[in-house]
Amino acid sequence: MNDYGQMNIAEIRRRLAGSLSVTARDCESNTGVRAAVMILFAPSKAGPAIGLIRRAMAPELHSGQVCFPGGKIEPGETPLQAALRETEEEIGVPANLVEIVGHMPVTRTKTTGFVVWPVVGTLKEEPPIEIAPAEVAEFFWVPLDILERVREFDPGASRPGIVFEGKEIWGLTLRILVALNRNIHKDNLLFDGT
Repeated sequence: MNDYGQMNIAEIRRRLAGSLSVTARDCESNTGVRAAVMILFAPSKAGPAIGLIRRAMAPELHSGQVCFPGGKIEPGETPLQAALRETEEEIGVPANLVEIVGHMPVTRTKTTGFVVWPVVGTLKEEPPIEIAPAEVAEFFWVPLDILERVREFDPGASRPGIVFEGKEIWGLTLRILVALNRNIHKDNLLFDGT
């Protein structure tokens, strides 16, 4: 049974604070493309929501996929700095509006060689969104109860995923949502990147 309908941003922060790291943890391997994503929560009329983007169609990896705002970590940047920079570049949300809750453990994409640091942040209100059309085709908020739906997916499927308003959520994004669901409900199952 979920209690997403009774949650607000403060409750999400409280529940996640105990299971997230204050700083980004290192990865045991330095191989792979280093990237960071921002898991952004905001209040909405229907209750708390999570921000996702659909990448623009381009020749790059992950083109057209649904994911969190984020991208490659530049030389000299921390995962937090990269997640905040990419969030501002891709959807126009400035760093000073984001209240950082913490960092989820680093994980890897299964096939494309990315090493990803997920950062969790909250907003006090839904900000105006300005997408960067060269990188982002669409930004949308998904209601917090999407986390209940992650229990429905079949991990044994050839491409496990869930669909929200015609958009397929799968891969690393789905695995991060599964981990958020576990951490919010204190299942004591930390994200292991699998």
